[in-house]
Amino acid sequence: MSKGAKAPDVKNNFKKYINEKKMEAYSDKNKALWIMIIDIAIVVLSLATLYFIFFIDKDRPLLDYLGYAAIALFIGFVVFKAITIGFTKERSSNLTKIVLIDDDGSTVKTWNLKGKISLLIGKNSNENEVDIDLSETTYSSLVSRQHAVLNYSKNCWYIEDIGSSNGSGLKKEDEDAKFKLEAGKPYELNAGDTIYIANTKLILK
Repeated sequence: MSKGAKAPDVKNNFKKYINEKKMEAYSDKNKALWIMIIDIAIVVLSLATLYFIFFIDKDRPLLDYLGYAAIALFIGFVVFKAITIGFTKERSSNLTKIVLIDDDGSTVKTWNLKGKISLLIGKNSNENEVDIDLSETTYSSLVSRQHAVLNYSKNCWYIEDIGSSNGSGLKKEDEDAKFKLEAGKPYELNAGDTIYIANTKLILK
């Protein structure tokens, strides 16, 4: 089968892939909404129980002990939520842009990540439109039209190689060597990491 015959399938598969990611994000939002509703219900029921025990039915000592137990559980719940929120904030992505650099380390082009949830890396053509276009780079001949994708999920950015011809690599900021990405597998990204699209370098900041 010719390359021209494959192109529509690749494009349709990528659209399907993006739609699946959007559905996952929608599912995460619904899940977060239900968690918030449950948290509010727990708080309201706890306060109503304590009010009843200490202000409505004051003559039963046993209920007082249950009230103290309810207070302890409520405090534990509040502490747990505070820790969870703090942990989530710590994991929130600090990435704001992705920078194309040349062999000398000079900045060639910058793409903003704020407000984005998915960015396709590759080369623009009449039949193919990408978010991060590397068609004018030195090693553009090694870059596939649809090479890799960046996705934002659960407060973190991830990269996936989507079956490129020459592969993608990643060098973590705190590591000396880069490694090759397995196609279809997401890898978490942090500020200072370097993405290799074939031989083209993209730094995350």
